[in-house]
Amino acid sequence: MEGSVIGVSLGTRIAGIAVMKRRELLVYKVKTFKGVWSKKKQNEILKLFDKLYNHYDVKCLTVKIVSPLHSSEPVDELTSCLINRAKDSGIKVITYPLHEIKKSIGINKKQSLSEYIAGKYIELRKEYEQEQNSFNTYYTRMFEAIAVAGIAESKMMKY
Repeated sequence: MEGSVIGVSLGTRIAGIAVMKRRELLVYKVKTFKGVWSKKKQNEILKLFDKLYNHYDVKCLTVKIVSPLHSSEPVDELTSCLINRAKDSGIKVITYPLHEIKKSIGINKKQSLSEYIAGKYIELRKEYEQEQNSFNTYYTRMFEAIAVAGIAESKMMKY
């Protein structure tokens, strides 16, 4: 597959974003979205992803799906719009719930997803340590985004 894979763990205030190409982690970040929820904020978030799709020649969007117990109407609507816009642009879309992510990469019950990803990408050690030393789970979405991008890219590289 030519082009890149973008992984996303989405919320209305914060998103984890990761871009991979040929098993190389090109981008990993947490993006915060300030302000109260509105259609304007939703459109700004969607435009950000449109720019990322074009800049990184994205061919596949992978999304960590939020559990219905932890979701909200705005998150569901944003996720749906993100998926539909990607499909309309000819981008393949794959979704993963958290339990499937953990199963796909073989995480044992005592190991966290963040710990697994930080062990695989040494450049993420600082973020992992900050996450461990804080009550704030700021980087969790970034680690989730990296995981879904990595799973999708591994599967696509096989074909």
